[in-house]
Amino acid sequence: MGTKIPTTAVQIENAVLVATYGGSWQFNARVVNSHATAGLKEFVISVTMLDCTAASQESCTVIGQNKKRITTKIPPGQGRDISENLYFESAKPNGEIRWQYQITETRG
Repeated sequence: MGTKIPTTAVQIENAVLVATYGGSWQFNARVVNSHATAGLKEFVISVTMLDCTAASQESCTVIGQNKKRITTKIPPGQGRDISENLYFESAKPNGEIRWQYQITETRG
């Protein structure tokens, strides 16, 4: 059993999602393990697709969600780039697409 790493010790930086084909999106980001002593071996990211029809976040509707378990090796205090394919079935935005990301689980 590995060291427990709090989800707050793992950050997502410079996330970009690019539409590829048939509801698939390529998720590219840097994942940073800010834990002082434990290496990160695995994490789960939750990505939410929002359809926003006005400038404010309050006028956004969730039109897709995806969770992805990612196996990696990130030493303490370091970051690694990831690239994962995500699928959002039948998501058809009417306005601007915005994204929310959250680390929901970690394993060191």
